[in-house]
Amino acid sequence: MPEVSKTKPWILPEDEEEAERTFNDLPVQQQLEFVLRYHGNERLRHLFLSHQGRELVQRLPEIELFLMVKKSGERDALELVSLTSPEQFQYLLDLDFWNKDQLDLGKATQWMGTLLECGEEKVREFIQSTDPEFIALLLKKFLHVMKFEGEPAEVPAGPRCSPLTNSITSPSRNQRRGRSFSDFWNICTMWMRNCMQDSWRP
Repeated sequence: MPEVSKTKPWILPEDEEEAERTFNDLPVQQQLEFVLRYHGNERLRHLFLSHQGRELVQRLPEIELFLMVKKSGERDALELVSLTSPEQFQYLLDLDFWNKDQLDLGKATQWMGTLLECGEEKVREFIQSTDPEFIALLLKKFLHVMKFEGEPAEVPAGPRCSPLTNSITSPSRNQRRGRSFSDFWNICTMWMRNCMQDSWRP
């Protein structure tokens, strides 16, 4: 077991393999208490020792998780985000997406890029767990939907089981934003198709 001090953080062995074994001898709750005694890179280093990383990350206080993500490098931030619960991920977005009461397009682009890098399963988890109006807001900001008749069409309000008829989609003019949200839109429409197919089955 790690050596405990009332005035100093718990201490693990210097050897990395031995430190990993010792850390994983602790129950997850004690791993959490251990991790929270550290800050910055040391906190991340200890967190990534855990063999139960998903459970450990999902026990982190939301504000601590947010600060860790913001202070991490791109690779570490991606790994952290990939392990978050739907509620934690939504918290990250709510805290960082907005400039006063306006959606920050630059930050939204970065976060959607991060979400896509976490993989399609994480994107589907987000689509299923978030408020449909939030999805609709994202799509309205970044995608243009045009009817064949040439009239603007409304973006569907989230992942509802309604067919997308007589419409085509094109990415926004900004190519980087367009790529992120084009991929995000493709996963949304695939999810809606599957939803419709399930609802039509006898």
